[in-house]
Amino acid sequence: MHNREELFKEIYQLYYAPLCVWARRYIDDVTTCQDIVSEVFARLWFRWNTFFLQEEKIVSFLKVSVRNECFKYYRKHKEEFHLEDSFQMPLEKSMEPDQLLTLDELYGLLLEAVKELPENLQKVFYQSFMQEKKQEEIARAMDVSVRTVQRNRVKIIRFLNEKFKDVMPVIAFLTILSS
Repeated sequence: MHNREELFKEIYQLYYAPLCVWARRYIDDVTTCQDIVSEVFARLWFRWNTFFLQEEKIVSFLKVSVRNECFKYYRKHKEEFHLEDSFQMPLEKSMEPDQLLTLDELYGLLLEAVKELPENLQKVFYQSFMQEKKQEEIARAMDVSVRTVQRNRVKIIRFLNEKFKDVMPVIAFLTILSS
C-alpha cells in the first residue's frame, strides 16, 4: 500500500503543473484550471485502487478527465464565454494539440526564452527566480539600485508573458516552478 501512495504522489508532482497548462488550452482562468486539475487528481485518488499501475494509462486518464472537466465547466458557465473564441487558442508552433508537456519540458522552454533576454536581464532572472534572492541582494551583487532590479523584473515578466501568452501566464508558471 505504501508504494501505491508514493506512486500517486510522484504522479501528482510530475503531472500537476503540465495538466494545468493542458487545461489552460481550454480555459483562460489559471485558478479555475488549477481547481479542475486538483479535482481530477482527487477523483483519481478515490479510484486509485482500480487502476493498473501503468503510467501511460494514468496519464491518458488524467488528460481526458481534465479536458472533459473543462468542457463541463464551459457548459455550466456558457453564458460567461464566447465559445467560438475560447476554443481557438493558438498553440506554440512546436506543440501538437494533444501534447502534454512535462514540467521539465516547460522549464526547458522557459530557459530557452530567457536566453533571448539581454545579459543583465538574464542575470536578474536567474538570481531572482531561480536562486530566489531578494531584490536587495541582487542590486548589491550587480552594483545597481533596487529600483533597477524591480524594473528589470517587470521587463522580464512582460517579455515572458508575451512569449508564453498562448501557453500559460508566466506568473502562474513561475509560481508552479517555485512550489
